Amino acid sequence: MLVSDGHSTARNRGLSAAQISAHHNETLSNITSFGPRVALVRARELQIDASDFVPHARAG
Repeated sequence: MLVSDGHSTARNRGLSAAQISAHHNETLSNITSFGPRVALVRARELQIDASDFVPHARAG
C-alpha cells in the first residue's frame, strides 16, 4: 500500500514536485515483475488498526 498523497519531493529542472509524485504513483502501482502490486490509497481514506503492529525490541 502506498499513500498516494503522503510522500513529498522537490521539483527539479524538468518536473514539478506534483509531476514527480504522480509519476511515482503511476510507476509503483503498475510494476508487475515483483509479485503483488502496490495499491494506492489517499491519506484521508487510510485506516490503521494499531493491533496489527508489533513493537520493535529496543536494544538495551
